[in-house]
Amino acid sequence: MASSKTITLRHVMYAAGAIVVLLVLAAAFYTFQLRQEVAAALAVTIEPIDFSSIHEGHYLGEYRLGWTTYKVEVEVSNRRITGVEILRNRNTRYARKAAEVIVERVIARGNVSVDLVSGATASSTGLLKAIEQALKHAPACPT
Repeated sequence: MASSKTITLRHVMYAAGAIVVLLVLAAAFYTFQLRQEVAAALAVTIEPIDFSSIHEGHYLGEYRLGWTTYKVEVEVSNRRITGVEILRNRNTRYARKAAEVIVERVIARGNVSVDLVSGATASSTGLLKAIEQALKHAPACPT
């Protein structure tokens, strides 16, 4: 019989089982959070930007969606968006790739009226809303 200080195969199996249970719970929690974030993103409306009252220049904007804060610097020239630098985004490879696509679409169109990236609803929405916020709070041009 093993002494009380000896680690037995039973102890190892219990520890391994506990780790598996914790991993399953963490994955379930993460999946639940992602679903909540996507549902919240689908409820967000991206408003069109009226460029007639916005000076040329650079503007900072941010938007919080779920646990992620999206932050951008937007460049406006000739009454259109000509550049977007992402300062803060979800830190995953897929989110970074989706951000590149969103920025390309916004610059190509010159505004935020673009399609979301398939499979990256929350990241796309968060970035577009941050761009909208940057320009929504831009100082108005004198008339």
